[in-house]
Amino acid sequence: MLKSIIRLIQSDQDRGNPPPSAEGIAVRLGRSEGNIKRACLTLESHGLVRASRAAAEHTNPSYTISREGTAAVREAEGAARDEVVNALLRATARVFKSDLGVEIRLGGGEVREDQATTEDLSIFIRVSGRFEGSIFFGLDRGVAREILTIAFRRPPSGINEKAIRVMNTLVNRIADAARRDFEAAGYIVHLSPASTVQPVGTRITTLGVPQIVATLQSKRGPIMVHVSLREVPERGALAA
Repeated sequence: MLKSIIRLIQSDQDRGNPPPSAEGIAVRLGRSEGNIKRACLTLESHGLVRASRAAAEHTNPSYTISREGTAAVREAEGAARDEVVNALLRATARVFKSDLGVEIRLGGGEVREDQATTEDLSIFIRVSGRFEGSIFFGLDRGVAREILTIAFRRPPSGINEKAIRVMNTLVNRIADAARRDFEAAGYIVHLSPASTVQPVGTRITTLGVPQIVATLQSKRGPIMVHVSLREVPERGALAA
């Protein structure tokens, strides 16, 4: 519960919302107000949150995150996000091997602040649940044609509606495999059906979270995996 309270306060602060009150936190986490106040006292004693002391609010104080609390949230979120990203990359490797007979390996990674696509084709999945944000797979047109040649057993006539359906189906297969891995790790998420956009430079919504960009190398060419996820406080979370 302590981690969930910190994440909730940090989430409101990141979004520019007013500091949440003990009563509001209790409602959102499905806990009693007394339990929330006691938990916040523990967090306050460790310097992780600050309670308002205005007389009018004293019976129902509101809370802000401290610098130390922010650091703790960022560290925990980073570890959880890394776990999800690694599960996604493993699922991608499995599906490429099973469906296409293509071996892929991690070629590198970086963090980007930009909000525009950089590849010819971008195949998007929206993420909600324990994490919210987006995942998208970026491919240059030549790499997409190589993958489609395997799927069709002949070179495609172009990146047409049929080709896009095939690419979306491949990414949906990856999403299904990844979701099972997420659930095994304790993260319940919902993944939207894949959709493809083609123009380079299409702006994407990152919710203010930097993109983690992984390069997957294969004999058919590189596949870029862009992940922009923010952890959502878990309602009714158990005490950490």
